[in-house]
Amino acid sequence: MEEPDLPFASFDRAEAILDPEVDPSAWVELQVDRAAAMYFGGRGRELPELIERVRPVVDRHGTPSQRAELVGFSIFHRFISE
Repeated sequence: MEEPDLPFASFDRAEAILDPEVDPSAWVELQVDRAAAMYFGGRGRELPELIERVRPVVDRHGTPSQRAELVGFSIFHRFISE
């Protein structure tokens, strides 16, 4: 059986390797994937911290679709927390 934190440990390792200044598109994609894993993996309460941390880079370098996904996860968080 897979450990529940294994995907998030993988996200942490990938983030340590990727530099948003060198390859912002890959870094943004990683953060959008992490947000999806948090929401669908039962860690939705952690979304506000992630969104706050990554929003400046996503706003500058993300595609319109990636920016929309991040806004969507922000809204989804409100559904589960209110």
